[in-house]
Amino acid sequence: MKILFLSRWFPFPSDNGSRQRVAALLRALSGRHEVHLLSFTQHDHPYACAAKDGIDLEKVHTVSYPSSGRPWSPAELFFDGPRSVVRRHSRSMQECARYLAERHSFDLVIASEIDMIPYVIDLPIVRRVSDGLEIGVYHDALRRPWLNGGLRARLRWGRLTRYLRRSLQAFMLCTTVSEREHRLIDRTVAPSCALAVTPNGVDVAACEAVRATPQPDTMIYAGALTYAPNFDAMSYFISSILPRIRAERPAVRLRITGLAPADIQARLPQDPAVEFTGYLADVRTAVASSWVSVVPLRIGSGTRLKILESMALGVPVITTSKGAEGLQLRHGAAALVGDDPDLFADHVLEVLANRDLRNALAARARRIVADRYDWQAIGDSFVRRIDELQKRPESPHLHRAV
Repeated sequence: MKILFLSRWFPFPSDNGSRQRVAALLRALSGRHEVHLLSFTQHDHPYACAAKDGIDLEKVHTVSYPSSGRPWSPAELFFDGPRSVVRRHSRSMQECARYLAERHSFDLVIASEIDMIPYVIDLPIVRRVSDGLEIGVYHDALRRPWLNGGLRARLRWGRLTRYLRRSLQAFMLCTTVSEREHRLIDRTVAPSCALAVTPNGVDVAACEAVRATPQPDTMIYAGALTYAPNFDAMSYFISSILPRIRAERPAVRLRITGLAPADIQARLPQDPAVEFTGYLADVRTAVASSWVSVVPLRIGSGTRLKILESMALGVPVITTSKGAEGLQLRHGAAALVGDDPDLFADHVLEVLANRDLRNALAARARRIVADRYDWQAIGDSFVRRIDELQKRPESPHLHRAV
């Protein structure tokens, strides 16, 4: 098949979870099909690394991502859908997608994440797929009190679900990143298209090739603090958990990888045990050099690739219920879960002090990741679903713009 893949994230270099997912699916698809990539980008990235990563793309097109400083538009008041669809809409992306669709006879188009749906629904391509759709973070906001953002969250939720119910009529298939997202979309959006889970994964072979010596009393959190859930996790950990750990193990260190500008660092509780590595092109060596991977997430949605990567590297994970959300992890099997600050600290101290426990958690985690979350197997399954769409008869309603 000839496939057009639209992505919110330019996948090279694959240095965050969204980029890793796009790169993995492109790698799987390009092994069997002719794939053209149309992606937003915030920088001028060369894509020669695609060949190095085993991704054979026919053509790559990029469009600059719309500025967040755009003025408010009256159209937002009258649009019954997410405000971001109007606020972040790119005419250049829309025109480029239409141009490519008219120039090439694509058999199928894939819209990665909710951001790309508007650019796909009116293209003259019958077979449409929405990949990686997530709405859990919007659903979680419904728990807020009415007078503390709850009313606004409910209005946003109503607009979102109505928009998706309309938009997904133009699609044959919608994939989600977890069973929880699948159930939520099935129950609240009730799309007319098929639903399937294509989970996030990790490159198991690449992780197995990493060679590093774990450093005693070293903890790591792999995530850019420019992302709100990551900042919240580290603010919570440094203020409420780290002091308890340091009281029993004064030599302990916490390494935070990823972007952490000075103004963001200044907003965190200050502690001399915290080290900021800055952006690392490949975080795997830093993770593999640690005794413990701490993932104290309290907000956000989807599945946490930082957890899967730590597990694949044989680094014990201590996380929260929110952090483990979307992953088939049982407390004590491949990770330890603690939602109370004291319990979380106890788990960290236990792992730091007990070599046998560290080794047992690492061994079980590696087996689980290899069995359930290897990108090779996930990509093959995704391609099989895509191939099945070619056999399905076209439905008249799929020709309509929504």
